[in-house]
Amino acid sequence: MQTSPSKYLGHRLRYYQSTIDGAKVLKPGHDYSELPDTFIILLCSFDPSEAFSRVDNRAVHFFKTIDTKDHALELNGGATKVIINSKGDFTGESEELKELAKLMNNEEVSLNEHFIWVQKRIKELNQDRRSDIMDYEMKIMDARISGREDGEKVGEKRGKEIGEKIGKEAERRAGIKRLIIAMMEISTDDRIIFNAAKKQYGEYFSDGELKQFIAEAKNDSLQEA
Repeated sequence: MQTSPSKYLGHRLRYYQSTIDGAKVLKPGHDYSELPDTFIILLCSFDPSEAFSRVDNRAVHFFKTIDTKDHALELNGGATKVIINSKGDFTGESEELKELAKLMNNEEVSLNEHFIWVQKRIKELNQDRRSDIMDYEMKIMDARISGREDGEKVGEKRGKEIGEKIGKEAERRAGIKRLIIAMMEISTDDRIIFNAAKKQYGEYFSDGELKQFIAEAKNDSLQEA
């Protein structure tokens, strides 16, 4: 699903094709003659003409490898790329495809139970995702506030110049610890936790220090368990 116009849709499809062929389909010990036919379907809720050589308002486009001088001559590579434009002209298209466009455009569908179920499921997933995002943002905010408060308490016990420096350092360390703990409640993926920590504290700590903080937080969590 693509929701934002881009002149690089063709490059995106090219990347998907390489990913499918290289990592998903062709296994070690097999050769390219065993590659199955593939179909990459890109659903666009906008006019994708920016990525084409000219404007074309058709609802569905099928792309294959053809000869540039003789467009009827096709290179049999087994790869088909499909772009569906939900805002395009659906004249002559099937009722199922028209219903799919309504689904993509957030319009109510009623053709059959399959489309109705999909629309209901999409609404559920979108609601869950919004809740996760709100929960994530609240945890980030709580971590920042708690870290700042902890740092301020430490800073009050120090001399003015030294206290400010140490207080800020303590604030950052307390803040990143709370951030990591909050992220661990959301995900167990070290990459996601590291990226969140780096985004907030990357200018103060090196990658090695950030990874060390994550390792220490996980170790503390195991000991508490």
